[in-house]
Amino acid sequence: MRVASDGDLIEIFGLESAPERGDVQMLRLSDGRESKYLAVSEVLDIFSVDGDIVPSALPDQHEGIVQVGDEMIELVNPFQFFEASQSNRFAGGKRPLCFVEAREDDLWERRILEPLLTASGYKVSYDVADREKAEVVLGKEDSDASEQVDGRLLRLRDSSFAGPAAHPSIYRYDRIGLISAIEHKLAGGR
Repeated sequence: MRVASDGDLIEIFGLESAPERGDVQMLRLSDGRESKYLAVSEVLDIFSVDGDIVPSALPDQHEGIVQVGDEMIELVNPFQFFEASQSNRFAGGKRPLCFVEAREDDLWERRILEPLLTASGYKVSYDVADREKAEVVLGKEDSDASEQVDGRLLRLRDSSFAGPAAHPSIYRYDRIGLISAIEHKLAGGR
């Protein structure tokens, strides 16, 4: 579904088919260059978020959770709508492969990191056979230093505080930093 706005056809998120009758209420989201539209059933209230935002288990969909009065409110991650239009940005439809060092029971990598990478247009593999052909290798902060994988290794740390570490790493919840670091690796950076 799309909406005509200023001569452009812009995708509407959250609307699978045209309503049989009536209008569609939408929120217009803008990053200053692009606009996206999100269909909503109704707008109940507008308020400022003053308290802490608790991270969401689904960061690609929800920025986090806040308490407003007695209610827990999920904050929509507006970046997902802009990222969705970027997921097909790779030439010829070839999506770069990210190999993720993870065990079967490493839930964070599978529930949070993989959806983030997939939504950003990357393929994700945990299969060791794919490690050599991957454009980027993501590992934990304590990954073996001899496993530099020709400069493709990005180390992810659990803490937002980098501290004095033997190797550079990225905070695993720094979505913008992570995607930027992957793009840097793909552009030939070390």
